[in-house]
Amino acid sequence: MAKLFRSRWIASLLLTLALFCAFDTFDSISSKAQAQVFGGFGGSGGAQVPLPTGTGVLISTNQSLSLYTGTSCVNQLLRALSAIGGGTCTTITASYVDSSIAVTGSSNSWADGVKQTFNPNGTNAGFNLGAHTADPSSGVNGDMYYNSTSNKFRCYENGAWANCIGSGGSGADANGFYLVSKSTNAPTNAVNLGALSTGLVKCTIASSTCTPSTATPGTDYLTTVTAAQVLSALAAATGNLTIQDGSNASFTITFNVSGTDTVFTLGNGTINLSSGSFQVGGNSVLTAVSESNLSFSDVTTANVSTIKHGLAPKLPNDATKYLDGTGGFTVPAGSADLSGAHVTCTNDCSSQFPNMTNVGTPLSPDDDTIAVGNGSAFQGKTLPNGVVKYDPSSNTLSAYVLPVKVWFAAGGCNNATAAPGFDLPTSNAAVPACKTGTNTQMGVLDFADSANLSAQAHLKLPSDFTSTVDAKLVWLTSATSGSVVWQVATICVADAETDDPSFNTASTVTDAAKGTTNQLNDASITGVTITGCAAGELMHIKVFRDSANGSDDLAATARLVGMEITYRRAL
Repeated sequence: MAKLFRSRWIASLLLTLALFCAFDTFDSISSKAQAQVFGGFGGSGGAQVPLPTGTGVLISTNQSLSLYTGTSCVNQLLRALSAIGGGTCTTITASYVDSSIAVTGSSNSWADGVKQTFNPNGTNAGFNLGAHTADPSSGVNGDMYYNSTSNKFRCYENGAWANCIGSGGSGADANGFYLVSKSTNAPTNAVNLGALSTGLVKCTIASSTCTPSTATPGTDYLTTVTAAQVLSALAAATGNLTIQDGSNASFTITFNVSGTDTVFTLGNGTINLSSGSFQVGGNSVLTAVSESNLSFSDVTTANVSTIKHGLAPKLPNDATKYLDGTGGFTVPAGSADLSGAHVTCTNDCSSQFPNMTNVGTPLSPDDDTIAVGNGSAFQGKTLPNGVVKYDPSSNTLSAYVLPVKVWFAAGGCNNATAAPGFDLPTSNAAVPACKTGTNTQMGVLDFADSANLSAQAHLKLPSDFTSTVDAKLVWLTSATSGSVVWQVATICVADAETDDPSFNTASTVTDAAKGTTNQLNDASITGVTITGCAAGELMHIKVFRDSANGSDDLAATARLVGMEITYRRAL
């Protein structure tokens, strides 16, 4: 095998292959202006060969290098580099290309007139267009791709992206509303209605094809209706006819006639006028009826009767006559009972009401019985002393009871010196204190926690006192939670009795502190126990904080501002 190759020929071949396969080597050799040509495989014994000046393909001949000046090839393969001016161009066919080679990463185009054929089989498609999620930003007319978001083939046509199928060549979105002509079961000439102006759509037919456009008012359809058209519609109408615009606003229909022509004739039917009026010569002849439109004459045609509704008859100008059930004015006969009625008269009621019974006589200034009122139900009843209150639900009279309220201040302050407003016991007494604010100074009684403190007051009951007493304690605290158990106990002492009795069982109220410090609290007790108390007696009142009670959980001092006592008087 070694005899078949000469070392010089091998060295030339290696140099040529190196120049063709590694362009970086060209640059390196060119920069040195000469190349080392080896004469054998051992890597020694080579000769220095100068490089020719210029750019191109190098040809090695007899240990010299020169530029190839032969045939130039475009999109073809250069073969037979046997001489400086030799060589041929050969078109690349399938026999020159390995089937496993794929060209990627570059934009490729074919020469004009070159036809490409892709042959699919039962497993693979012959051609795949490629997919993307949105339209590319730099489309060129003729570009195509598959949109994986809308699942549509997209084509760039007429300067815009459009669905390749269903777009009809208009460049419009196939998701809109379209007017489509149909020929041989295939939709054609699709026009996107969204591209038209607002209004009616006109279809121009030519060669069985509809070309849609926006209709022109007054040209393609009527915007006004003539009187003749209205009359023709009225003559042909068999049901209700309503004339109005889109906002239900009414129109005025004017019939221009002359001479003795009939303007309007109503056969068997009804004219329903909800508002407005019918006018002749500018004057209303029929309107929605109002009092100002009414005009009456002295005729009885429309008077009320026993067989129909109607107008009231003309008044007879006689106060003794009344309209009776027959429609006439007559003087009432017979008598009536005043039971249940209230009658006012100045002297003898019977003479003023000759046809009335159960009237009685008026009260004299010193009379104590009722003679006029609810008939026999009040006749002869004795009036209670004082102001009388009538209860219509029970038909009874009673004395009017007046509630009276008395305020007891808990304490007072002389500058910063506190003094009690209540009577204080010798032990476990509430402590007087001053509540000094920015604007106000007020005396209070402090009821400390866990001390069971008390204070007392007294009140002379009037001679017209009744049997009900209420109490309201006004207090405050620096705490914002917890409750105080207040007790109010009473006992009364009459004339010639020892003024040191035991108190009645106390009435109790539990009142919670406000959520804000030092806010006033009202603790009310309705119906305080007053056993043994009567009008004209002296009532002792004891206020007590029951801090030992389990419901008294205010862990702070309760400051009593005062107490309001309400009792009743029968005036």
